[in-house]
Amino acid sequence: MHDDTVDRTTNGTGRVRDLTYAYIQTLDAGYKTGFGYHPVPTFEQACAALAKSKGLMVMDMKVRF
Repeated sequence: MHDDTVDRTTNGTGRVRDLTYAYIQTLDAGYKTGFGYHPVPTFEQACAALAKSKGLMVMDMKVRF
């Protein structure tokens, strides 16, 4: 997740660090786009999809204490 919360990009609410993986997997990342249901992908799923498309990934990692 790029944001600290899931509020802006999904149909859920809450801080990512306070949510369980199981809960995040129930969220719809396409909720606000109008393109239908899209589950939040894991990093591995995103990499696998990218490999199939021969696209380019730019990773932005944040560390917060």
